[in-house]
Amino acid sequence: METTLRQGLAWGVLAIAVFVLFGASAVLARSATQTEAPVVWFDDADIETGTSTLLRTQDGIRMTIKTTGLDPEGTYTVWWVIFNNPEECALEEVDHCVEDDLFNAATGPSILYAAGHVVSPNGKGNFAGSLRAGDVRGCQPPWDGFDLCGEGLEDPAGAEVHLVIRTHGEKVPGMVNEQIGTFAGGCTAESSFGAGDGPNECVDQQFAIHQ
Repeated sequence: METTLRQGLAWGVLAIAVFVLFGASAVLARSATQTEAPVVWFDDADIETGTSTLLRTQDGIRMTIKTTGLDPEGTYTVWWVIFNNPEECALEEVDHCVEDDLFNAATGPSILYAAGHVVSPNGKGNFAGSLRAGDVRGCQPPWDGFDLCGEGLEDPAGAEVHLVIRTHGEKVPGMVNEQIGTFAGGCTAESSFGAGDGPNECVDQQFAIHQ
């Protein structure tokens, strides 16, 4: 009788634990969403060169990028370009926010560092990064001077998120860490809004948009 009672209690505790576990998993699944978007060229957005994913949770976002066509062994960074209130974007010619919308405070803009590294000799780039809501540590010059740090990510579920892939040119001795970790690393002043003191012409090469 006592053994049977203990077994019954043990099975009851196990059943409760399983119920709680699956219940928590179901809540997490409902609160997390993932989207995919093509990576395209800035100079020709009709040409897809890679793929990207964006996972949204209640606490923040996480991205992955797999792309091609980059400069072999070039230095690259990726940037979060966030519009917390995309409904305030002009949407005059396209159905997503554009550069001009960054200078409309009502859109809730924020530009933050996401990732960076030296790409492989075959020109393929794999990037990953995450951003918690309210974290603005990734804001750097010149965006702090343009008041584009903003409040960071305010609405993980509703923000429009652009992933911008920026080339910093070939490796410069003594500057590689800056080239893969800052907006102006290795860049001339002209190609970095006055923030750079390097020899390379840096440009935004590719991007993906998650609405």
